[in-house]
Amino acid sequence: AENSVAAKSGGCFPGSATVHLEQGGTKLVKDLRPGDRVLAADDEGRLLYSDFLTFLDRDHGAKKVFYAIETREPRERLLLTAAHLLFVAPHNGSAGREPEALSGAGRPPGG
Repeated sequence: AENSVAAKSGGCFPGSATVHLEQGGTKLVKDLRPGDRVLAADDEGRLLYSDFLTFLDRDHGAKKVFYAIETREPRERLLLTAAHLLFVAPHNGSAGREPEALSGAGRPPGG
C-alpha cells in the first residue's frame, strides 16, 4: 500500500534481487517495467503471477540497510529491509497453525 512503511522507505528488496517472470526466466528488480508479470503469493500463500505496477518513492542515491536470511539446505539467501513482512509458519507449516506475519526486523507489524 502507498502508505506502508515499505513505500515510504523506498521498498523492501535491493535492485540486485531477482524475480521470476511469467513468460519464463528471471529479471533483476531494478530492471522491472510496468506490465511485467512476476511470481508472487496471494493472501493464502498460494503462488501466482501478478502485474508489476511501479516503484514507489524510488531513490537511486538512497542508502538502505538490508537484512540477510540464509538457509543451509538448499543454500539460499534473502535480502530485505526491516519494512518487509514475512509469513512464518512453525515447522514449515506442518503443525497446521496459521502463519504469523512478522516484519523484516522480526516483530509483528506495527510492533
